[in-house]
Amino acid sequence: MFDNNFRTDRYDIEFHQTLADISQNMVLKHLLLAISTMIKRFLEDYVKIPETSKSAISYHKRIIKALVEKKFRFGGSRDESASYG
Repeated sequence: MFDNNFRTDRYDIEFHQTLADISQNMVLKHLLLAISTMIKRFLEDYVKIPETSKSAISYHKRIIKALVEKKFRFGGSRDESASYG
C-alpha cells in the first residue's frame, strides 16, 4: 500500500476527472463534478483498506489498456464488440 494516502486519493480523482474531460461527454463531466465530494469521502476510507490502492491501479491500467486498444471511442460511446475481461 502507498505511504501517502492523500496522494493516492488525489491521483485517483485526477485519473477519473481526466477520463471525463477527454470523453467529451458533458453529462459525465457534470455528474463527476456533482458527486466529487462524496467520491473524496469514500476514497478517504477506501485507501485505508489493505491492497485497495494496488487494486485501483490494476483497474486503472485495464482502463488505459482498453483506451489504447481502442475498445472505447471518445465521445461517450463504447464499442459493444469489445471484451473487457
